[in-house]
Amino acid sequence: MKKLAFFIVAGLMWVSAACGPVKEEGKWTKITGDDITLTGELDSPEISWSGGEAANLVVMDENYDVMWQIGTGDYLGKKFTPPVTYGEVPDGVNEQFSANSLESGVTYTVQVSLADGNSVSAEFVYR
Repeated sequence: MKKLAFFIVAGLMWVSAACGPVKEEGKWTKITGDDITLTGELDSPEISWSGGEAANLVVMDENYDVMWQIGTGDYLGKKFTPPVTYGEVPDGVNEQFSANSLESGVTYTVQVSLADGNSVSAEFVYR
């Protein structure tokens, strides 16, 4: 019986390690990524990122359908800074895709294209 319990515990530890770190961000759970945070409620999360000013931000669902996208259309000109509230378009920024309703239990990818040409991304699920 002790051997069975050992294998069950070892198996659970292996599965947990294989799935990678899950980081809690309030009601939003981060699955992957370290450079973006989501806080707040499901209908209007606040999105913050590290790495500086951004030229584009896109939120996609687990099927990679665009849920919301904003951008300046100009990597050399106007930029925007964090935080940004989902569905609210900052001054001087264009909305390429209107914000769709987010659903609890769905994994969302947030990708931010930075002004320096790099990008940061992370996956989140609302619990």
